[in-house]
Amino acid sequence: MDKPPPTPIPRTPLIVGAAAGMIGLVACAMLVAGYLGGVWLPGCGGGCAGLATGAGGRLPVLRWPVSYLGLAYFTGALAAWTVFRGRTGRGCRWFTRLAAVVSVLYLFLMGWNAGWCGYCVAAHAGSLALWAASEWAGGRAVRVRPMAVALGVALLVFGALGMAEALVRTSAAERAEGALHDTTRELVKPAGPSRTGFAGRHARGASPAPIRIVVFMDYQCPECKRIDAEAAAILRERDDVSVSLRHYPFCKDCNANLDTCPHPNACWAARAAEAAGLIAGEQGFQRMHDWLFVRGGGFTAPELDAALPGLGLDRAKLAAAMNGPETLALVRGDVSAGEAVGLRQTPMIFINGVELRGWEAPGALRRAVEALAATNPATGAADAAPPSAIDKYIADWLRQPVRPIPLRAGGFAVGPADARVRVVLWGGFGEPFTAEADGLIRAAAASRTDVRYEFRHFPFDQACNPAVPRTRHPGACALARADEAAASAVSPDRARAFHAALLRLALPGGPADPGGAAAAEAGFDASILTTAIASPATEAVIQGDIIAARSLGITGIPMIFVNGRLVPAWRLEGWNALARIIEAAATRP
Repeated sequence: MDKPPPTPIPRTPLIVGAAAGMIGLVACAMLVAGYLGGVWLPGCGGGCAGLATGAGGRLPVLRWPVSYLGLAYFTGALAAWTVFRGRTGRGCRWFTRLAAVVSVLYLFLMGWNAGWCGYCVAAHAGSLALWAASEWAGGRAVRVRPMAVALGVALLVFGALGMAEALVRTSAAERAEGALHDTTRELVKPAGPSRTGFAGRHARGASPAPIRIVVFMDYQCPECKRIDAEAAAILRERDDVSVSLRHYPFCKDCNANLDTCPHPNACWAARAAEAAGLIAGEQGFQRMHDWLFVRGGGFTAPELDAALPGLGLDRAKLAAAMNGPETLALVRGDVSAGEAVGLRQTPMIFINGVELRGWEAPGALRRAVEALAATNPATGAADAAPPSAIDKYIADWLRQPVRPIPLRAGGFAVGPADARVRVVLWGGFGEPFTAEADGLIRAAAASRTDVRYEFRHFPFDQACNPAVPRTRHPGACALARADEAAASAVSPDRARAFHAALLRLALPGGPADPGGAAAAEAGFDASILTTAIASPATEAVIQGDIIAARSLGITGIPMIFVNGRLVPAWRLEGWNALARIIEAAATRP
């Protein structure tokens, strides 16, 4: 007797399950891409990075990102749901239940820690919706084939991600070892003339010491915690080392160089440590310092109150000091010191004035100290100061590999084609830093005959640029076409004036028609650009710029290359750092 055909799943839960699985898959894929490829994730601020490195952000033992597991789960679940059209049975339904419970726990953790990541929320929402669709679809039998498909696909994806993780870690380790080797070589070479007077605060260890370690840190930075523990171990073992600290909290509340708070409690943590030092001396500072690192820099007012008796601190005195102007001034002073040496991330570590690059390598701090100690450094060498921020920016640029930058005809360019220095900027209209960088480069090139400056288009507008995850600057594609059209439709002088005015007028708060206003400033009627704007050749040039940017791994703007080397940092108050980098490029053989 023939078996009756299986009962079809209602259309609605089938569609809901497929949509939920796709939402979760895309969200996890974005998180994985952000981790593996450095893809810019819009809307995250510091939330995604903070959650990824915080409690629960990595799998136990493997220490892989949790997003790997999420991507594997959604890929397997979506494959089984699609192949078997929702008839996955009771066994798969238990997996969706388990995933839903995990999602609820993670959503609770995000709410508890007040750190939200849109992609994480989307993934967990997809998990909950997939569970609901699975319950809606029903089915009591334990079906082996759907479970086998789901698990098989999930394991394949998880294994592939593991291989990618191994490659990422190997590459990062090789880079760190190379940087550490270069640092060690610089440490042990005979010292030449150097600036002096560089030191941190809250020094521990020998005094005076021939080896001085200065660490710029943030209490909510996990790697700062690791380096602090490594430094403490070195102090216990050696009598020729001192370690001192400087704060650099990644939060706008006390750091004027930031406009966000990736580490929302970092300022209060730094002020708590300084307050403890003010009311209880260095021992009070150290007790609070250790307590803060144990907690990852995060605490609530009740938690701090509960800890104070064990730390030997008076609540009223600590609160007054934390909220007083002196602690804020101390932290801001450290931030200024960090800016003066070109700090861009924490930890930033100096040994006798030499920046410890490659600190990510296992035991890097200990290995560098031992290499320096073997040279029997004089006590006075510990007072050496690192290069200034501008000199560091130049050195960081010189360390970059030379990349081939494709040539193209037309577009905005200043200077002779055979110039000794070639500056290429990828940017977009409506983006403030693009306008700032363009102005600095043009100012530097204006007084030189050996510089060629080329502007390339990478609009953050999905109307013409599918490489960006969302439109941040609506209308940027139209303005890029106008800019490119001017290069072919008007005189070079007017095209350059139009380009500069368009970058400035396209910023938020500018005129409703920045193209027309820029054309008026440049001395021509914008209507003469109409034909060139509509030309397929104009669009082809812009698409060529976008393709070239993607080949170079560009995901954000502005990105600047000088003689084929990426400029890692160029914004420095009081300096045209780009002009100094151009000058350095012109004098190199």
